[in-house]
Amino acid sequence: MNDVSIRIRNARKKRKLTQEELGELLFVSDKTISSWESGRTIPDIESINKISKVLDISFLSLLYGDINLNNIEIEVKFKVSKLEYNQLLHFIDKESVKISEEIQNDYYYVSDYFHEKEWIRIRNTNYKNIMTYKRWYQNKYCDEYEVYVDNVDNLQKILNVLGAKLLVSVKKDRIKYLYKNQYLVLFDNVYNLGPFVEIEILNPDISNPLLEYDKLIEIAKELNININNLSDKRYPEYFL
Repeated sequence: MNDVSIRIRNARKKRKLTQEELGELLFVSDKTISSWESGRTIPDIESINKISKVLDISFLSLLYGDINLNNIEIEVKFKVSKLEYNQLLHFIDKESVKISEEIQNDYYYVSDYFHEKEWIRIRNTNYKNIMTYKRWYQNKYCDEYEVYVDNVDNLQKILNVLGAKLLVSVKKDRIKYLYKNQYLVLFDNVYNLGPFVEIEILNPDISNPLLEYDKLIEIAKELNININNLSDKRYPEYFL
């Protein structure tokens, strides 16, 4: 039994579904579900994407498990034209797996004790709230710690008591794709800023984050993104 099969089985049981019931929702037989959960066969990427939606579990969590054990994020961000955005979106949509499409509302908080490019972010998306701490290094990678939040009002009160202040809010439409099973390609339409494209690496080698960053630059070139459009700002910095 492989890790994917275990996660499918656990997610199904959490939803209190039988193999037959899950099969009906996915339009496959219960024998197919049994084969997946026993590890005899492995569902393809498209099937895993469908399973994640039916079982209400993150596609990446179902495929990889906890992919951010290292609590580090490495990404490149490009400010692109609408034409470049649409051309790349058209290509990626054919070559990758679409993970999600959502509206994100981000609220950034800072403290007098924080360094430059360090903040706490509260994100609301699809009726879920996530608090993230980030601190960027060389504008190429950052520490990242995330927790789910079930009471944002109380969290905001706690942040106020601790002296954190709301810096800025950012709203965007985001489309997320999995590219080559290793990279996330994110298409953002940021309100009052316009279109951006981000590329992130999954399960980065934290022993050499700068080398991993260089890999992202090569992926951007592979996708014919103009490297001159590489942004040296994070979203909140555009509004300051």
